[in-house]
Amino acid sequence: MGFGEWQASVALLFGVVAKEVVVSTLSSIFGVAEGGIGITAAIHSTFTPLTAFVFMIFVLLYVPCFATLAAIRQETNTWKWPIVMVLITTITAYIVSFIAYNIGLFLGFA
Repeated sequence: MGFGEWQASVALLFGVVAKEVVVSTLSSIFGVAEGGIGITAAIHSTFTPLTAFVFMIFVLLYVPCFATLAAIRQETNTWKWPIVMVLITTITAYIVSFIAYNIGLFLGFA
């Protein structure tokens, strides 16, 4: 889907803690300030506009944070539903991102 760089993968792993950690992780990996021009330049060197858009779609749809999973576990009193939630959201994120990426390629946004 265009964001196969290791930096994006690490940011996604830490994003499970909280979605807003994705940007902080990227800024730490690139060694730049989070709000400055450095993060913008680093992201431009890693992502194209299409892959950045697809990455944002994936981040919005994939696994909810640990707190949400813990709340689901506590409410349902079983680990079945948090695991189902992780599987469904990750698969949905992948499918929607894959479709968006391919539509973008078809329309010439590569």
